Amino acid sequence: MSLLEFKTEYDLLDEKSRYVLQIYALLYHGVNRDEMTKLLNISGWTKKNGNPLNTKEVSLIIKGLMKKDFLIKRYYNEVETHPDLKNLIVYESIRNDLFPKLSQAIKEWSRSHYRYRNEPIRDMRIAYYGGNVKAFQEFLKEKYPVDDADLFRPFCREVYDFLDPFLQEIHLADIAPKVIVNPGNCLAMLNVFDEFIDSQSSFSHDFLAAWLDIAIARGDLKSLAKLDAQTNHKFPEVTGSLAMLLGDFEQAQLYFEKVMSGTRRKGKLGAINHLPALLYLMLLFRDGSSEALAN
Repeated sequence: MSLLEFKTEYDLLDEKSRYVLQIYALLYHGVNRDEMTKLLNISGWTKKNGNPLNTKEVSLIIKGLMKKDFLIKRYYNEVETHPDLKNLIVYESIRNDLFPKLSQAIKEWSRSHYRYRNEPIRDMRIAYYGGNVKAFQEFLKEKYPVDDADLFRPFCREVYDFLDPFLQEIHLADIAPKVIVNPGNCLAMLNVFDEFIDSQSSFSHDFLAAWLDIAIARGDLKSLAKLDAQTNHKFPEVTGSLAMLLGDFEQAQLYFEKVMSGTRRKGKLGAINHLPALLYLMLLFRDGSSEALAN
């Protein structure tokens, strides 16, 4: 389902169906109709007469959403949001100011269910899209990979602009390798990346490493020089990359050797795992000596 098809089909849904769908998208993983009924009641959704929805009524809504491919069967009697639509539907809940209410209902519901209590991906996503920096930092401390949270796929500038700069930076650093590998589909992200650099005065090491990679991949001497100045020329991998692209190979090799030669792989930007390592490798092949090839 394309973005246009999604928007067209979504706009045709009735209010109840949208509400159910938005809860499923925030859950990330599936639940059955009984649990969805409980969630709806916890969130305060009722019929026009004020009575809570029953399981039979919720089942009809779920079947209708499955028929339109918004929901898919998971296993047993559980269903979940179609993977390609989860973020799009979360964006809708944010636009309609339902996100805080629905995420709070999920928190209350999950506390009473041992099986659903510990869902790190679900909770990471809620923390991130809800702008809860402290909660998201806790997940980072526990070493949960940001990539697992499946954030901003596809990207939504409208939602991104409301996030704390810390959360914006997390996403930009995470997506940098994807932009480099497939720039054709990520040109808009390069503009967002540049705008973030211009709007901030300090950056994490992860973001600086991403900045370095993107500048090298673009052959952007101006951006590399800006990064070198931003870091007060303290990172040999940055200064070396700039020298390399300027054609000063001897100077570049001297800088690269400080962080990547032999066992000296202590660069704070993890150069050995980023594009400066490729530049250094090119220099070693250019040298062609037995010592260089051994390195």
